[in-house]
Amino acid sequence: MVKIKKSLNIALLDLNHFTRGVHTNTVPLGIGLIAEYIHKTSDISHDIRLFKDHRKLLLDLEDWCPDVVGIAQYCWNSELNYFFAGKIKEKNQKVINVAGGPNLDHDTEKRIDYLRRYKDIDICVQYDGENPFAEIVNRVAYGENKSDLINNLVAGTFALDLLNNNKLSENFKVTERQLIDIKNDSGVTGHVEFRKIAGVHKKPAPRIDTLDVFGTLYAEGKFDQFLDDGFNPFVQTHRGCPFLCTFCHTADKYYNKMRFQSPELFRKDMEYLGKRFANRDDVKLYIANTNMSMFKEDFDIAYVIKEIQEKYNWPKFIDVNSGKDTDKLLKMIEIVNIRPAVALQTLTDSVLDTIKRKNIGLERFVNFQKTVQKKTGVVSQTELIMCLPGETKDSFIITIKKVLDSGIKHIVIYTLMKLKGTPIDSIESVKRYKYDVRHRIVPGQFSMIDGKLVTDTEEVIVATNTLSFNEYLDLRLLTLTITIFITAQEFNLFKKLVKEGRALISDWLFSVHKECLSDSRLDGLYKGFLKETKGELFSSRESLVEYYLDKENYKNLLDGSSGSNLINKYHTESLSFYFDDLLEVVKGVTKKFINNDSMVDDVAKYTKSRNIIRTLESGFKASSNLQILQYDVPNWSAPDYDKPLSESFGNYKYRVNVNPDVFIVFEKYFGRNRDSIMSKQIFFRDNVSNLYWDIWECSK
Repeated sequence: MVKIKKSLNIALLDLNHFTRGVHTNTVPLGIGLIAEYIHKTSDISHDIRLFKDHRKLLLDLEDWCPDVVGIAQYCWNSELNYFFAGKIKEKNQKVINVAGGPNLDHDTEKRIDYLRRYKDIDICVQYDGENPFAEIVNRVAYGENKSDLINNLVAGTFALDLLNNNKLSENFKVTERQLIDIKNDSGVTGHVEFRKIAGVHKKPAPRIDTLDVFGTLYAEGKFDQFLDDGFNPFVQTHRGCPFLCTFCHTADKYYNKMRFQSPELFRKDMEYLGKRFANRDDVKLYIANTNMSMFKEDFDIAYVIKEIQEKYNWPKFIDVNSGKDTDKLLKMIEIVNIRPAVALQTLTDSVLDTIKRKNIGLERFVNFQKTVQKKTGVVSQTELIMCLPGETKDSFIITIKKVLDSGIKHIVIYTLMKLKGTPIDSIESVKRYKYDVRHRIVPGQFSMIDGKLVTDTEEVIVATNTLSFNEYLDLRLLTLTITIFITAQEFNLFKKLVKEGRALISDWLFSVHKECLSDSRLDGLYKGFLKETKGELFSSRESLVEYYLDKENYKNLLDGSSGSNLINKYHTESLSFYFDDLLEVVKGVTKKFINNDSMVDDVAKYTKSRNIIRTLESGFKASSNLQILQYDVPNWSAPDYDKPLSESFGNYKYRVNVNPDVFIVFEKYFGRNRDSIMSKQIFFRDNVSNLYWDIWECSK
């Protein structure tokens, strides 16, 4: 019998919520690569449509329906994707819904639970999705239905066949069978039924040999629809990771061998993007590589970016995950102006062993940070993670103190996420370290669609067998203080002054933190943050959804009162409502470390003019004013000023004027995010406010 091939309607989903801002503002690279792989490997011309905006999907579904749906499951959009998979299934019961991406479980039991819960998902793809999904499409095009696909699964996929009457299908080859305790419809426990997982292959589908197979998607206009809608370009020039850090999706030997894109093809895409965004400073280039600068191929790519920058004055901003070899990274920075984000995670040796991670030495890391700043003027980001297995409150504070006293200037502290498919997420790891796992809404990731609340949540670890929940809360409060006084730039001159006085920055910061917690003027800030930190955490996803279904609670989601990144929110609030009070606290503490009140007072006077929120609220009504200082703080504040402030004693007169560019740049942020609250938070999160502080001009 001759099989008849047919063209299919194929929808590829990497959806985003748009209720409050945009969580992922990049083109949907992953599903774009899958679409291109199908085009290049199939002899059938399919109608393939990519969707990031679920509103556009709804419009298309009015007169178009897919035969196969590919779903890119990430922790920030899984529920939204699944909701629309169900809506498509309602329209076409024969549709094949295929889920892939990093937000899928690897444990057999968890896979069963996932497929039982998400009944509209027919097949799941493990690891890279191009080969398995292309084969599924090809087989459907030649007439296979859902039963055919499940009875003879594609390599690298898994599915669930629900058996009636606990009997196995005669023609079904069982690869694995599991007895599961479940609740029946009446809620009675102990009811059992057989389930089986078909196709959990020992060997996953073969990986592609080279990223060149995808060609030049940007140059061919394949992502124009998303660039037109304001999404930033996202590229990948290498795929894989040689490391096995247990909290990461790539902690699997499957990804150890690297795959690369040739610089020739990359140049074609960059040439297209350079022409399109020439001289634009509001469009970033995002690079999806896991360890940029680690491989010789990365340097070929860097020279291409440099070439495009010189030709088109774009990209001005590049977002990339850096490698840990600081010598190679410095060479990379000499070629192209990337802002490296180098993770330490922790300095506790036993914890590093547990998570299978090796760090570079702290001294080497600090020297690298200093060199980067000297060469580029950019302060690189240092990342830490709290609640790693085996970490205690005391050991993590030791890490923080070491980092503070090392001179590192930009510290970002994350709560450990329990990402699906990672070793941290395994049943064994959860039991061994007794994780206290809570659910919280992914910032801004919710939508009300057809009267139904669709929200995406993340699982975070807030306690372990070595760190209590109350200790976690203490560390969160400390994180807020570090964000305000270390990572942000508004109060950084006090830190510089303390350093000149040869005191330990950690002693100063912890003193500031203690005063902030005890100062009644800051109760609204710190107690508010603590209350919301507790309030955003739920024991289950179901309880979270039920809470936000309440009209008043949902209203708080809509206006940004809840459901946002709390560190960003309260950092913004600290600068919006508590700037002067924080200034008084840090001034008072610093005087205990510096035996010169006048010098501290002058630093405070200069710092007070950094209150951009006050400037934004007053508009151009803010008139220039004359400031008299005993110490030349404005000149001393410059990065290249190499003398201590104490040597600049005199009588200095400065005319202080509002920087008019602050209004222009804030309008850009506001226009980009369509949300004033989120605009403010992103404005300060991006740490660009220092470019738009009041201008101090020497008055002779």
